[in-house]
Amino acid sequence: LKQLMTVVANSRQFKVSDRFLNRRKDYKDGRFSRIVSNTLNMKLRDDLKRLKKIRADTPSAPSDQPTSDPAIGGSTWRHPTPLLGPTARPM
Repeated sequence: LKQLMTVVANSRQFKVSDRFLNRRKDYKDGRFSRIVSNTLNMKLRDDLKRLKKIRADTPSAPSDQPTSDPAIGGSTWRHPTPLLGPTARPM
């Protein structure tokens, strides 16, 4: 068990293949690594915070909601491809 823990903690030293590592191409340093325990929680929290920031900084996509402006469709707007369920029939 001690040898296994040593290999997991120092996977790069034991030449473990990159595909067995759980942190591929780290955002900050671009390295492959094996993250365990509290470090894993910290990295996940940092990743979520970064992704939330990216999402907050990007402008929202155009809405599929109809508009009241007749120049761009007005009240006659319909979804270009009607979404049909398994039991729905075409109109």
